[in-house]
Amino acid sequence: MRLKERSKQKKKLKMFAKILLNNILGDEKFERPFVNEVLAEKDPWTLGYWLLTLKNDISPSLKQKIEDFALKTEKKGGGWRGRFFGFSGTYGDPLTTSIFLQGLIESKILDLNELS
Repeated sequence: MRLKERSKQKKKLKMFAKILLNNILGDEKFERPFVNEVLAEKDPWTLGYWLLTLKNDISPSLKQKIEDFALKTEKKGGGWRGRFFGFSGTYGDPLTTSIFLQGLIESKILDLNELS
């Protein structure tokens, strides 16, 4: 059981490292994970960082997938849970929420003026 958990953590860390390296070095050396791979993690923290690496406009179908994910994973208090950190509060983890919202705003999925 522990090996399985370690494997999951390793996969998430590897994806996160890939996302950050891609953000620093661009697409020349590291391929950006496809959104389905990122959404499979069910962690807004990872998705937030992935959104920060986007350099092009997002297609309407991709935007819809991300909006659906955001609605599905939002906590009652308006924040997002950080599964990566084992956070399960009612209001969501501030770190997860902050990065997720920053990613949504910078990739223009969410308009800062509409945020409340």
